[in-house]
Amino acid sequence: MNPELSALVQRQTTTMQIICAALTASLGFYVGIAWLLQRQGSFTMGPVPEDLPLILSLTGFSLLIVAEIVFRGLAARARRVEPPEGRLIPYQSAVVVGFALRESAGVLGLVLTLLTGDLRWVVGLSLLAGVAMVAAWPRRSTLEELVQAIPPIG
Repeated sequence: MNPELSALVQRQTTTMQIICAALTASLGFYVGIAWLLQRQGSFTMGPVPEDLPLILSLTGFSLLIVAEIVFRGLAARARRVEPPEGRLIPYQSAVVVGFALRESAGVLGLVLTLLTGDLRWVVGLSLLAGVAMVAAWPRRSTLEELVQAIPPIG
């Protein structure tokens, strides 16, 4: 790989990792917010429909699956861009969208905790989202392969 392309890949990797770190860190903030509010007794909600926690929790789990599907679809489109260095920005978009969808599972966990007063929702969904984020973490090697790969036909 030529030095200019290598530097571009490094800059793009760093940019993606900063964005992903911020989205991942937000999960900890959601847990912290819920814990502080619960500790202070600052939130009490009225009656919650019996099926709402189930619906929202299933939505949160589903978002983790949808995030991977959407990421893969957008990443596949990025691999077809020419010239190869033009693939980095569309791939970055795929990564950010995937991470934002994963983060939304943590947001639903926070909403569930606020509705039910049960910290397990925000902790559980945030942990699952965090694990999914770590598994999807953008790596320089992936970007190097991206710019060196021959695009698929079709």
